[in-house]
Amino acid sequence: MKQIVTSFCALVCLAAGLFAQNITVTDAIGQSPVAFLKNNLISGDGVYLFNVKYNNSASNIDYRAVGTFDAGTYDGLGMQKGIIMTTNDIDAAVGPNTSGSYTASLYPYFTDQTISSLATGPVQGSSCFDFDFVCLNSNISFNYCFGSEEYVEFCCQQVNDLFVFLLTGPDPETGEEVAKNIAMIPNTISDDYPNGIPVSVNSVNDGLHGNDGVNDCFSGYSSYFIHNEPDDGSQPDGVQYDGFTDKLTARASVVPCAVYHMHIAIANVGDNNWDSGVFLEGGSFAAPSAETGLSVPTTDTVKGSCPFSRTIDLTAADFESGTVHFKYGGTATYGVDYILMDEYENEIDTNSFELTKEPRSFTIKGLPTANLKNDKSIELYLETQFCAEFPQLIVHDTQHYAMIRGGDVKLADTTIECADGCFEVAANLIYGENVTYQWLNLDGTVATGIANPYAGKSTAMIFEDRDYIVIATGGSGCNSDTATVHVKVKTKEIPVGIDEVDAAIVNVYPNPATEVINIEAEGLQRVEVYTVEGRLVMDREYNNVNGSVAISTDELEAGVYGIRVSTANGKRAAKVVVNK
Repeated sequence: MKQIVTSFCALVCLAAGLFAQNITVTDAIGQSPVAFLKNNLISGDGVYLFNVKYNNSASNIDYRAVGTFDAGTYDGLGMQKGIIMTTNDIDAAVGPNTSGSYTASLYPYFTDQTISSLATGPVQGSSCFDFDFVCLNSNISFNYCFGSEEYVEFCCQQVNDLFVFLLTGPDPETGEEVAKNIAMIPNTISDDYPNGIPVSVNSVNDGLHGNDGVNDCFSGYSSYFIHNEPDDGSQPDGVQYDGFTDKLTARASVVPCAVYHMHIAIANVGDNNWDSGVFLEGGSFAAPSAETGLSVPTTDTVKGSCPFSRTIDLTAADFESGTVHFKYGGTATYGVDYILMDEYENEIDTNSFELTKEPRSFTIKGLPTANLKNDKSIELYLETQFCAEFPQLIVHDTQHYAMIRGGDVKLADTTIECADGCFEVAANLIYGENVTYQWLNLDGTVATGIANPYAGKSTAMIFEDRDYIVIATGGSGCNSDTATVHVKVKTKEIPVGIDEVDAAIVNVYPNPATEVINIEAEGLQRVEVYTVEGRLVMDREYNNVNGSVAISTDELEAGVYGIRVSTANGKRAAKVVVNK
């Protein structure tokens, strides 16, 4: 019977061990201080860490008073993972709570001299991080929890273990260099405590003790305290410490882009017994990333056919000025499918687009050369640098666009033949809707001799053979076609020429002309005068006049003109110089 009872007890103890909800810890030995903090405390792009030391050394950590914790299924700390810093070996923090005075001393121990002046007794076993940091925004914060074996026996005693988050840097209001502890009880700033009441065994506790004549002893903040040593003598899971605080948040206002120093430390005071520890929530040390004032949601896809324009307003928001760098992705190609233009319709410098607090606009504009056979995507990456001395601090934003395929367009090569001179040209459009045009000379310059080089059909003044390139763009703007138009001018061996053989005889004189231009014809019906650009500047109708008419040059400036004469028998063309 005795053996059976023993076995039963063993099974019960085993089951209790299997279901225990205790934190686990892993020491940081062998890790560099900077990598350890960046991997386990810092998050986001808004803060940059440098000059990191542990226990006053930048070398790899070789001390068991610091490491990481994992709460597993235990929820008493209010945080899942992060960094643990203790006055002795971190293993002493692991539950269950088996002792009211647990100690796991490390020898030799490190002594933090920085906080010696703040302690109420000799500082002994210590664990501390020092680092400089710069952030993009005007505030920083991180979450923590403080636990100790000194609860509750040493509440309002002269000697308490000490922990601080000592921040040193320029005051945002005065600009003066200040140092202050930011491990403070929430909402306790007063004339007596201008920075608030520091978190300690004497300030955050069960509130049942009396004031033993010790300064800075408080009993009114028990709402922030968790008693981990029940009166029934049971051994709570989770952590070894007899008491600990709720998850609290350390906060501070800072000057963006200014350098600050942080000293995070915990130490035994008076002796090296009765361990304490501070838990820092993983990834909670963060400064909000700077605002760039994007007017378009960065997570949405903005759709538009080409040529489409989307104007985006940007501001430096949290700073006086900054610079945006643009990078591109997606299936569309910058410079072929689209470009970025500033508010003055100039292509922007995508490496250094300057921002100020006043909104600046840029436009993403699709190009006719996109030639969409399928829809194309644009991914626009914005890298915003605000702190010139710290290029590591970059704000990232992404914008997405879709260039939608529109209706197709088709042109055909064509030849236009004219007698003596050509006064009208037209592209040969096979199909397409809402088409726009562009006429070019063979060298790519805007077409000469054509009144409107952006129309499918235009007046012109062409007296010699000439070839043009025509680009037709569909209504979507992202589909175009190119064709060649050959203009052929035939000249007859008669005074002026005729576009219908033997159809009419027309004389135009004098040439050059000064005051009048005389036109002789049979059955004269119309006289048109064109500039060298192909623009119609004079149009006179007649009623089958037989003989001569005189056209005054008063309405014409000096220069070269093309004259087209229409008669009952056909049309003739001539080039006339007007001298004044």
